[in-house]
Amino acid sequence: MRPALTFQTNNFCSDYSGKTCCTTEADSQIQNLYDGLTIPDASCSAFIKATLCSRCDPWGAHLFGVEELEARTFPVLCDDYCTSFYSACANVNINWPSGQNPFNSSNTLSETFTTRDSFCSNYGPISADVACYNGTVFVPRPAPEPAAGSSEICIEQIAKSDSVNKALKLVDPNDGTNRLFIAFQSGSVQVLNRTSGAFISNLLTVPTFNNGEAGLIGIATHPHFSVNGLVYIFWSSRSVPTTCEDDDWCNGGTCNNGVCGGSFYMTNIVDEYFVANGSNTATPARRIMTIAKPFNNHNGGDLTFGPDGYLYFGTGDGGDANDPFNNALNLNRRLGKILRIDVDGSPLSGRNYTVPSSNPFLSSKFPEIYAYGLRNPWRMSFDPFNPAYLLVGDVGQDFVEEIDLVVRGGNYGWPKYEGTAITRTKTGASAINVTKPLDPIIQYFHNQTGSQGPAVIGGYVYAGSRDPCSYGKYIFADWTNIMWSSSQSSAGSGSFPFNVNSRYISRCTGDNCNGYGAIAAFSVDANQDLYVLSINGVYRLVEPSRCGITCTAQPQTSQTYSTVSDLGGLPSLPPSGGASSTTGSGSSPSSPTATVSSSSNGGSVEGTSVVDNGPEASTVASPTTTTGDRDESTSSASVTIFSAAVLAAILAMLS
Repeated sequence: MRPALTFQTNNFCSDYSGKTCCTTEADSQIQNLYDGLTIPDASCSAFIKATLCSRCDPWGAHLFGVEELEARTFPVLCDDYCTSFYSACANVNINWPSGQNPFNSSNTLSETFTTRDSFCSNYGPISADVACYNGTVFVPRPAPEPAAGSSEICIEQIAKSDSVNKALKLVDPNDGTNRLFIAFQSGSVQVLNRTSGAFISNLLTVPTFNNGEAGLIGIATHPHFSVNGLVYIFWSSRSVPTTCEDDDWCNGGTCNNGVCGGSFYMTNIVDEYFVANGSNTATPARRIMTIAKPFNNHNGGDLTFGPDGYLYFGTGDGGDANDPFNNALNLNRRLGKILRIDVDGSPLSGRNYTVPSSNPFLSSKFPEIYAYGLRNPWRMSFDPFNPAYLLVGDVGQDFVEEIDLVVRGGNYGWPKYEGTAITRTKTGASAINVTKPLDPIIQYFHNQTGSQGPAVIGGYVYAGSRDPCSYGKYIFADWTNIMWSSSQSSAGSGSFPFNVNSRYISRCTGDNCNGYGAIAAFSVDANQDLYVLSINGVYRLVEPSRCGITCTAQPQTSQTYSTVSDLGGLPSLPPSGGASSTTGSGSSPSSPTATVSSSSNGGSVEGTSVVDNGPEASTVASPTTTTGDRDESTSSASVTIFSAAVLAAILAMLS
């Protein structure tokens, strides 16, 4: 069973009661602070209370800058809310406790900040990609209802089979150029015109070790690619050594001039490349990470940026059978893990990246570890309707293929567990203290596929407009040319009922319908169009009518998440549940509500939203946080509302 989240009753910050991890103790701390202020004006008092209670917001860590080197003692206020706050409190005399006066020596806001602009330039939105608080509580939009109609889909081939053999990942740079970048196992990334299906250029090539499961495996574009032109790839080499400092697989070897002298078979590499504006050629920028491993297989290798702006990627257990060195459960090795890093922060010593401060294992040798106990995570994606849902396909060994809902600090059991089953009591594995891991949300057994050599291919929740009958469904596959879909049973449940005998049957339209063969991966573009990558070509999901398929579902217009939320501030473990080969179940952390705002003229234009689909999503409301629009150069000193001791106590309770 999955451990249940504890949502406590809050008497003071009651808007958050039963829907946040803000503890009763934290609630009391906030109330004691508020009661000591003795605010004489009712309107200002309401603003102060709401702002203090915003620390209980599911995004409180982001609002108060917990991810930053110096946490703020006052949340970032959205533009309109900042204006209203100032209007209500500017001339109110507040009896601040000793040492906690936010206005220096003054008791009124206007004595320190004579205008609204001077106040909001300090405490208003910092930039368009930073969350801010607007003081409101919204009832979340429910997850999309499972679409009625056909279990068939229509696909068209957009790239010819002889050009794209072993295409493993497609990404959309989303820069207005109509290009797609496609990574090939052989070591190249090709630029494709999505309309004509013609390959324009070779973006980059690496001297990868292309053998079996190794090669150029993953690619991701930076969320702000149109501005910074950054691309990230995951590839394998037998000629690139790792340094002793950054190596978790020296196998007892020694350091020779800083290079590991131990025995390892191969190195997995994450590199950053730069693409100039409009260019079809990438140049190397920096090496992000190298990971040595003892065998050729089980590399993982998928890369994706989360809605928090951090880079997530999976690593396999190092290969061979049965994880002979227990890498997946060992927090002193990066093999068999989901890793999370910040490629935008100031690099740590010896690393070309920063580790988010909300990662769960900061005291371990490798604090970039986000989740562990995985065998070979092959393709992962975030649910566009539930941004806290990181869905990962983990390839099994003897019996089970699984889809995991990966959460911060989650243990998924391999090699002690394969799916929900205990695998063995091998001495080495049993020597590691393993509690019952988190169950997969979907699993199926090898003998249920009717094929030899099954291997799960993680997919995507479809949010495109071409096929209303697939809208809201999680579409995934098996290497043996089988495709399925599953829909979340109810908003926020994390339960994805699944019947192994209910398959997605694909028909093909157009001139190139020679069968896609073994499915290697799925991808989506900026329009949320779904692509199927196989050993025979690249295919796109299109309108059912083009294949003569009847679909009675009506097109839906959705608002999906952007990249402003801080998943590090969300609950780490989902409510109870499990999985079976017929119906998978489980849950995920709740997803806070947010609105993305952006404009070029300093205004605030409401854009895409993140919805809260928590355990009681039909009735639970979450306060809204929105992103503002101000140049970072205008930020200045913080306001002190909490004393250091009170702030530390509250942060400890919320962590």
